[in-house]
Amino acid sequence: VSPCLRVSLSPCPLALHSRLFFFLILSVLFATACGSSSTSEKKPDKWVVKIEDYPIYLSDWKRYRSMKTKSGETLDEKQLFDLFVEQQIFLYLANRDHVEVDDEDVRENLIRLGLTSPEDLKNQELLRSVLDELRAQKWIKANISPAVHVSAEEAESYYRQNPVEFVQPETVHVREILVKDPVFAEKLHRQLQKQPIEEFMQAARKYSQAASVSNDGDLGVFHKGELPEPFERAILRLRPGEISKPVKSDLGYHLFLAEERVRAHQQRFFEVKDQIFEKILADKESNAIRSYLDDIKNKLKIRVYPENVSGDEK
Repeated sequence: VSPCLRVSLSPCPLALHSRLFFFLILSVLFATACGSSSTSEKKPDKWVVKIEDYPIYLSDWKRYRSMKTKSGETLDEKQLFDLFVEQQIFLYLANRDHVEVDDEDVRENLIRLGLTSPEDLKNQELLRSVLDELRAQKWIKANISPAVHVSAEEAESYYRQNPVEFVQPETVHVREILVKDPVFAEKLHRQLQKQPIEEFMQAARKYSQAASVSNDGDLGVFHKGELPEPFERAILRLRPGEISKPVKSDLGYHLFLAEERVRAHQQRFFEVKDQIFEKILADKESNAIRSYLDDIKNKLKIRVYPENVSGDEK
């Protein structure tokens, strides 16, 4: 039976749910995940993979396939199963090295994935999948990632060889006011079009019915192709400080202010340095993981049971 997952619970409270509720949910999950935690659990009777003396069951494969399918994976069955086996190799190594995942790691990942509803926290398969993913990633970060480095020379060379990647399109910083009455929208346009930006921000706080009201009507920065066509036609013709005539939508009538425009330009190296480092590092880490897997597969005793996989009803 696979070793139990060990989790140390920290005293910090949950941001969106009580710590006690989270503790109870994880306790149920660990009872399911650990063979020694529940005497009433019926073990799966089929193995799909065995790594050394560590068996992986059909239910593990079904859970993995189900979660990947829900996440939009388009790989075929064989490719998906190969990825599953590779994850199980890292889980075997994590178990061997006693890698722990605490409640803070789980909580942060659930929030990052937008999975914070009570239904999500009751979904044992979902929680187990998150735990598996985190434990595998933690082992990789501790054992493979430290050997991966990117030099400044590599980053500068990539920048010089791929200039098209770093052309910044023209952008415009937009604020809006949304009102329901077209007559009032026209009135606001006449009143504000010759006023400073501060007047537009005050009017947004006072009159706007858009979600951006809490941020003085600030919608952020956009470039061509990111906005609905009627909005884009109105916004991209504005000069800095200009306000559009009312633009109708299903929500009402919008007044748009172009606060700032930045022309299309080639980004400097210092602007994109961090982005380049992250890209090269990710590529190198991916290659290092692949190389490690190729090597460890020759060292571990791994047996696959295709007859049990093919007999799985889909």
